[in-house]
Amino acid sequence: LANGEALYMQREVPPEDDKFKRILLIDNTLMNWGNPKIIAFATALAIARHPKTDIECNLFALGSDYKEIRFENVHNVIEGLNNLSSRLDCSRGLDLYCNQAEDKKQEKELFLILSEDSLKTETMQKALYENFDALSYIITTSIDGEINFYKIKNKSRKHVQRIKLELEEFWKTEKKIKNSETATNEPVPILYPLKRNYKQEFSYETKFDSCQNG
Repeated sequence: LANGEALYMQREVPPEDDKFKRILLIDNTLMNWGNPKIIAFATALAIARHPKTDIECNLFALGSDYKEIRFENVHNVIEGLNNLSSRLDCSRGLDLYCNQAEDKKQEKELFLILSEDSLKTETMQKALYENFDALSYIITTSIDGEINFYKIKNKSRKHVQRIKLELEEFWKTEKKIKNSETATNEPVPILYPLKRNYKQEFSYETKFDSCQNG
């Protein structure tokens, strides 16, 4: 009005802040197969689905490259566990992720979950040194159920926590053999299937007859 101009007031839209994220990188190479990988996935899911946090989490499998793994349901988790790499360690996948997918501007925590044996390899040590600035935590798993948490600060690792899982107790299951008359508490012999007449069930005549009757 002072300058003889028509002025319009418009509320400025505040800049959208990038949401804080957690990125979970799981080693899926040879040295992480078996128990270490199962524990690694369980650890990643425990972090991502913790009831006291609402931080967005993304999960990636590392091998010769990196691949995002979904974990919304059981089928996604099984598919992720079946994602395997024949490389000895995930140094190449870590380098590719940090150089290609890493957004330097976004605030986030980067977790690397791998086996103790993989961590000790020369190529993995080199990849870690080159990407220490991007990492926030390193979590190691072992075949006997030991988990170690390390926090990365000033290109050095500080041991934070150690957890020992009693795998034999966790994975011990007892199934009951049931029949029409009695039920016992003896465990089902996994390596020895129940006796069945497979010859009759899978014979050509049986299949042919069943098709005709159907």
